[in-house]
Amino acid sequence: MITTVRFIRRDPSLSAEAFKWQYLATQGSMWAQLAKFTPLAGVAASFVGPDQIQSYRDDRGVPPVPVDFDAIEQLSFATLSDLREFVATGALLQVAEQERGLIDEPTTAVRSVGHQEAVAARAEPSHDRPTRLKTCLTVHRRADQDLYQFRDHWMTHHRILEEVAVKMGALYRIHVAFSLGQRVELRADGAALVPEDGFDAFMDMYALPGTDLVAAYEVPLAPEVLRDEDNFINRDIPSRRAIMHEYSIV
Repeated sequence: MITTVRFIRRDPSLSAEAFKWQYLATQGSMWAQLAKFTPLAGVAASFVGPDQIQSYRDDRGVPPVPVDFDAIEQLSFATLSDLREFVATGALLQVAEQERGLIDEPTTAVRSVGHQEAVAARAEPSHDRPTRLKTCLTVHRRADQDLYQFRDHWMTHHRILEEVAVKMGALYRIHVAFSLGQRVELRADGAALVPEDGFDAFMDMYALPGTDLVAAYEVPLAPEVLRDEDNFINRDIPSRRAIMHEYSIV
């Protein structure tokens, strides 16, 4: 599955709650319509929760950057060709126009492109809540590795440790979108796919309903996990990380 990841800041005139409900009512309706007539396969909007991780133990590397966004918007496509076709329709310009007064500087929106894979998963818990609780995290590879080596180590070796974590802990699903080195960039005459050198992977880590994720991050990672992360993750680059509530729009 091809996915685009966009970090969103709300318009300064809106509270976090007003922004969330206005987004779901207006943009949610537009995305649902676009999915009927374009190759768009899915849309998820995640909103930053009120309780966030303020600090990390030293064994987690450098502290994350402050949460400087209010939401993350993820679009899904079956193939990269479908994404290119969707970009060519010009629909993103219409989306940006409707965002005025809702999203801060919508015309400068950047959507990073990645190939999303399920790293570990078990049956999703049944519940009647409209949202899923998760942690989102950007990851950077070691400087001596290319994207292929980075992905290969993660999916061949590190994946085994994450599968154990999902079986035994509060997480029930981990998705990783590996960067394709491209982004969707809005321009005055439309949108285009252009090269990008940003984060190398984007993680969605879904937790069981009611999990206290703030408390969970106070527990140090297992030594074997830390040792393996040193084999492919660059700890010197701060991550963007937030506890979020995901709404599946399409």
